[in-house]
Amino acid sequence: MDTTLQYSPIGRIDDPRPSGVRVQDRILLLALMWRLSQHGYIGDPIKVQKTVFLAEYEAGAKGSVVFRYPYFRWDYGPFSKELRNDCRLLSDTLGYMEEGDWYVIRPDGSSLAEAFWLDVLADQRNRSIRELLEDIAKSCAQRPGGYIQKRVYGLTVPSAPPGRRRDVASRTVSDTPKGYDFLLLPARPKCQTFLPYEWEEVLAVELAEQSEARDSLRRAENDFRTGRVRVGDPIPPGLEE
Repeated sequence: MDTTLQYSPIGRIDDPRPSGVRVQDRILLLALMWRLSQHGYIGDPIKVQKTVFLAEYEAGAKGSVVFRYPYFRWDYGPFSKELRNDCRLLSDTLGYMEEGDWYVIRPDGSSLAEAFWLDVLADQRNRSIRELLEDIAKSCAQRPGGYIQKRVYGLTVPSAPPGRRRDVASRTVSDTPKGYDFLLLPARPKCQTFLPYEWEEVLAVELAEQSEARDSLRRAENDFRTGRVRVGDPIPPGLEE
């Protein structure tokens, strides 16, 4: 498996999530993918979409927030463009990659996810978040995408036509008209992820769409790997920071 680090910027012009929420969603997504790989396998894009939807649904049913991905009803059930874009961004940087139609977590992504799991999610304030992600990983890791999709289709979820939140109605995912928005987030969440400041800084470098510090590090790593920079050579200007 190719573990070469790459980066392809992905636009977020129409992404409704604030930048800090996007970064937090990505590390939680990476942590869930890591746990899935520990208990079985991650699966294809359809399975990933439905697994994350299930996690959002289960959290919302308990009055909590894990992910904040906007979902709407599409051809194969709930779909999130923002989740698809985050999967692409993680695949291009240090998260996980596609081999055919299957996601496989990379060693560097696994290391970051494990550190986050053992440090941040081990915090007592994140206990319910960790337990929920672990339950979802255990219940989905050994299941094919079709099984997860069928399970999701049977859920009853509030939904509304785009831009018409006053017309909210609860219906099964299967019966939700195509194009309708699913409303998964509780109005007053009782619990959401606690993220220490030092982790906010790390993740802003590693998982933001644009990061000059990360790009400089990637270039330095590539120069060293290809022999353009050797041990003992002067540090390039601007990299000391």
